[in-house]
Amino acid sequence: MIFSNLRGNEVARAEKYRRYAAECLRIARTTQDPREKATLLAMADKWRELADKAESDAKHKPPEEGD
Repeated sequence: MIFSNLRGNEVARAEKYRRYAAECLRIARTTQDPREKATLLAMADKWRELADKAESDAKHKPPEEGD
């Protein structure tokens, strides 16, 4: 049961990071400033990388003792 909760936390974290990435992209589409747009796009990429890592961690997390 503990393992399921830990895995669920990682998946929830990944979903949150993907929402952050989507918000960066949404804002980037509305700005006219090229530097601001580039910064927001870079931030979105980093949030997606973090989401991918969280998902990977959830898939490869060893079961806790007693699971």
